[in-house]
Amino acid sequence: MRAEKVGVYNMILYHVSRGWTELYKEFIPRIPEFRAFDEDDKTERICLSDSIGGCLSAIPDSLYHTDECTKLTIYECNIDNYIDYEELYQDGRVPDAYVTHEYWCLEPIWMFGTHVLLSDFDSHYEFVPDEKRLDEYVLYVVDYLNCHDIIIPAEIKKRLEHCTMIEAMYDIFPPLFYENNLDLEDVSEEILTTSRIISNPKFSIVKDGKMMKAGIW
Repeated sequence: MRAEKVGVYNMILYHVSRGWTELYKEFIPRIPEFRAFDEDDKTERICLSDSIGGCLSAIPDSLYHTDECTKLTIYECNIDNYIDYEELYQDGRVPDAYVTHEYWCLEPIWMFGTHVLLSDFDSHYEFVPDEKRLDEYVLYVVDYLNCHDIIIPAEIKKRLEHCTMIEAMYDIFPPLFYENNLDLEDVSEEILTTSRIISNPKFSIVKDGKMMKAGIW
């Protein structure tokens, strides 16, 4: 079994449970029932995020809605024994970790929770930078540029030989498309999957069955 790299400093991380559950609860590592396609299905873990929006992004759409308030319990911990989202992404264990900022804890932990009513949120879709599809993506985009008679500079071709998916998607290709009035998103959606990202969740905090205050977490 390979050694896991863990965080080098403490971080405040969150976990969201559906419904109003215990306010002080021990979490035991397990393999999640709901996982992204091609996600690690062997490692028992507690899934966390560095934002509430990141936690909600990992919940399937059908499990919450905004036509009426949704009961949730938001748990918070301050730990240093985590595997961060960059490692999970780079290892290919959670393909969308780069956009959801998913963290793992592989040991049992106790967390305090807060009961809330989720009333609204913003959402958008982001392309998942799947490193396993790097060669396919680069070839597809280069072919597209060639079809539009766009000359790719030699230095860019050289960078593409040794780049990561993130570098290709966010650094190398965008300037080339912008300079030639082309839309990279139109090309990316033909080949890449997307992940729904939740932001600005609006809550009412509930204590002893009464709503105490509302705000954005």
